[in-house]
Amino acid sequence: MPMRTPDGVETLVRDGTPEGITLDYKGDFTNNLDAAKKELAKDVCAFANAQGGTLLIGIGQDKATGEPQWPPVGVPRRVNGRQPTDEWIGQALNQNIAQRVNLTIHPLELDDSERCVIVIEVPPSPRAPHMVTYQQDNRFYRRYFRRHQFESLPAEEYEVREMFQRGLRYADAVATLLDERGFLDRRRDSFGQNELTVRLLEWQHPEQPVTSFVSFLAVPAILTPDALDFSSPTLMRWIQSCRLGAPPPTHISIVPDMLRYTLDGVLCTRSATNLNDATDKLTAYMLMERSGYIEYARTGLIGTDNAGERTYLALTSTLGHYWAFIAWVCALYREANVTGSFRVYCNVTGTSGSFLSDFAEGWRDSDIWHPREARNYALDQHLQIMHELPHVEQSEAELEELIRQTDIRVEQAYNCSGEPRAFRQPQRTNPNRFDFAKLRYWQ
Repeated sequence: MPMRTPDGVETLVRDGTPEGITLDYKGDFTNNLDAAKKELAKDVCAFANAQGGTLLIGIGQDKATGEPQWPPVGVPRRVNGRQPTDEWIGQALNQNIAQRVNLTIHPLELDDSERCVIVIEVPPSPRAPHMVTYQQDNRFYRRYFRRHQFESLPAEEYEVREMFQRGLRYADAVATLLDERGFLDRRRDSFGQNELTVRLLEWQHPEQPVTSFVSFLAVPAILTPDALDFSSPTLMRWIQSCRLGAPPPTHISIVPDMLRYTLDGVLCTRSATNLNDATDKLTAYMLMERSGYIEYARTGLIGTDNAGERTYLALTSTLGHYWAFIAWVCALYREANVTGSFRVYCNVTGTSGSFLSDFAEGWRDSDIWHPREARNYALDQHLQIMHELPHVEQSEAELEELIRQTDIRVEQAYNCSGEPRAFRQPQRTNPNRFDFAKLRYWQ
């Protein structure tokens, strides 16, 4: 059970779970805020520089046995009666750690409305080593900390050296995986080609193999062999039943309906002939690997007109599926308790000479109907747009802004500028509203 929930914390404490390499308890620190800043920064740095961990603030410990005590003592909901405690902790950590650590802070309410328990989840960091810079002191000696058993200790010189090397290994592992899947370098002619994408079939023309398709990726910054446990019945029920997508009123079905296990995870497919074998042509698939890598590709978002003369990219529908994909990945990672930063990618292959279509209400799709006169076509053979998300707790506003920025990047590739055309015209009542109604044709 995730420790970010009240039930999860209560179960952990009532079971007498001791402190360890990934768990630390802190009581009420508000009687000495200056000392708390240094202590919190030291513990968070130590977690980030090692295997990650969880810091529970407001949980007292028995002085004789060291076991956590229930009910918790908690901490005041506001520091000095003014600033929210979780906000104060976030600012203190940002000011006293270099580089900043991607972490999440969850305040959990107690029966006493004036007190709470703070849960700080610290993933292992791909940007380690992190250094405590309390009072702007960034001298090297004794400022790096690492978690050892149940305490945070200054790192030795060889440990700091290993932290630097580990960060490079994390990046190399991600690059190797993207290269194996064909998504590392969009300048290659073979960009996006792998054993699954070659089976995609353009749904408008079943007799023609697809030459262009849209794919979306999610890649954790740190790839671990057991991030997603597909042997868990709870997780598998969630995957099979979940139909999360973009915010209402539209819910896009993300997970294709035919599911099978693979050596490294799970593959869900939607096929053109329902043969469900290795030779069947696919119209959509989602590959989920134990490492947390997710690959989703589909036809129907880029293709040719009925005469086979003009290639177009359905702008609003592509961005809508990207939005739904990111929202679904965040939900999956939360369900599986996957923490830490991750990257999401929107890839479009075979875009050279193509045009944009499928704009929001109020925009005229002129380019697709008059291609010989239009100048707004893509020069790049393939498109790839990447965003790095610091954690899975993304608000609707943050996701919408990410999609707006993606829209701008895509339109720039098509020699367009100005207002994003997957959103409604700026003269309308709500200029930021995404045109979800357009997506009903592309699910």
